[in-house]
Amino acid sequence: MEPPVPQQRSGVFVSYSHNDDRWLDRLLLRLPLSVRKQTWTDKDIKAGDTWREEIERALARARVAVLLVTQDFLESKFIASSELPQILEAAKIEGLRVLWVAIKSSGYSTSPIAKYQPLSDPERPLAGLHGAEREDVLLDIAAKVAEAVQGSSAQPAMSHFKAKRSLQTQDISDYIQKHSPKRIDILHFSMMALSTDAFWEAFKGCRDAKIRILLIDPERAARRYSHGELNRDNVKRIAAQVEELETEQQADPNRPTVGIWYYDHAPSVAAVIVDEGLIQLGWYFVRADSAQPSQLKVSGHDCPGVLALGDEAKILLPKVRAHFDAVLAGIKREPLLFGPQQNELITEWRELQSRGVPQPASTSS
Repeated sequence: MEPPVPQQRSGVFVSYSHNDDRWLDRLLLRLPLSVRKQTWTDKDIKAGDTWREEIERALARARVAVLLVTQDFLESKFIASSELPQILEAAKIEGLRVLWVAIKSSGYSTSPIAKYQPLSDPERPLAGLHGAEREDVLLDIAAKVAEAVQGSSAQPAMSHFKAKRSLQTQDISDYIQKHSPKRIDILHFSMMALSTDAFWEAFKGCRDAKIRILLIDPERAARRYSHGELNRDNVKRIAAQVEELETEQQADPNRPTVGIWYYDHAPSVAAVIVDEGLIQLGWYFVRADSAQPSQLKVSGHDCPGVLALGDEAKILLPKVRAHFDAVLAGIKREPLLFGPQQNELITEWRELQSRGVPQPASTSS
């Protein structure tokens, strides 16, 4: 049994090699905001600070130490000679909880950390996992860290959609049906998901809602992507779904209004925004900068989709919505419109164009 953790200890100390910096970012993203605020890394050392003393102070107050283990980590002279011995000593004498993650294959089995609890299967390092499977493991790791810090009630800040697109669609559809939102904005989302019955069934309950959908031009997609023909078929199904929705609810003055715009240059963020309470971010790695929470960073294909709620949504929503507005403002062709509030959607679009919203960087992905 592990010794009790002294009450004065709180928060998380993360030990890692700078060669594994991106894995630190991935872990931080998935921690609850309340835990992230209590998490210390050497990135928190400010100019002019005595870095060794700052590390020792942070370690002295931490309740949990998380080690991101790779061969670079094990071979780091500073970690091996200073940081790791202090961690293990604190674990032995003061009850510091030591948790570690196998990021890449390494010689961990012959190192001092072998006797401590891994947060995931060390025979299947994170770097060898991909897509939804890796996301599953990262979220499980985040939940375990949160539980170690806060107790069993802690939940990870972000949950995700599985690789199967039907599950992605169902998660969003369930949320829409439950909350009956007034505004839904969809950007660069999966055409396959948008073409499914489940997605559009959810819209039928959104009385008096405005739904804006921005999609890549199907002809351009057909030329550029290997799945272009599939996109053409999906676009046809989406149009049929919208027409069916319009026909079924023609007599209802409170039926939802749907606008579909086609853009030429793929944006760097895929998103579904439902009022202020949900953001689905997909296909690209999106994170809030820990030093500047108002800043949104996007860096290439990485994540099959994440669902942000609560505090996480409050941080990300303004930037994602601004990105949506910028893409919409840059579209020149007229949209497909259905429903009683068409003029309001057109007016919003024209106002965005007249404001000259800066265009987001396009991606070649």
